[in-house]
Amino acid sequence: MGGEFWGTAVGTFIGLIVGAFVQYGAQRLFVRWQTKSLLEALKKEMRYNETVIDSLNDEVRNLKTAIGAQTLSTYYGYFKLTDVFFVVANKCLADAILYDALRDEDLIKLQKAASFFSVGTEQWVNKEIELHKGGKANPMAFADFLDGALRENQQRLHDVLRALKRVRVTFWGGPKPEL
Repeated sequence: MGGEFWGTAVGTFIGLIVGAFVQYGAQRLFVRWQTKSLLEALKKEMRYNETVIDSLNDEVRNLKTAIGAQTLSTYYGYFKLTDVFFVVANKCLADAILYDALRDEDLIKLQKAASFFSVGTEQWVNKEIELHKGGKANPMAFADFLDGALRENQQRLHDVLRALKRVRVTFWGGPKPEL
């Protein structure tokens, strides 16, 4: 009877230990899969944002054409800066994935771009265009500023995308940038 008890106790103990390791391994695999999926979605979001910025650059050219042709008063373009979105980026930040995946300078670039493509900036840009239609001096300088800001932020997002392409997700430690 004593042998049966100890055999059952040891078997139960070993089963618990093995079960804990299996559960831990399964959890690590799930977290790895989830992290990889989020990072892939973020790359797609960054590529989408670059496409949106290309269309905004086209709109700047339309604005400059209207200014150059002295037809700004009939320009009806609108700069919808909030079409550039950061839904997945915000999720990755909230889950602390980007803190491991990106270097500080890339996080700063992402933050600056997200700040530029905001509701406040969108409203300010379109209000400025309306003020220039009403006679505010030097609309071409504003168009040049806007052109430069769009290109600068597009480059920032391109740099972040390039950095994301160098990230690998490890089994134990999450995302790591390859330097």
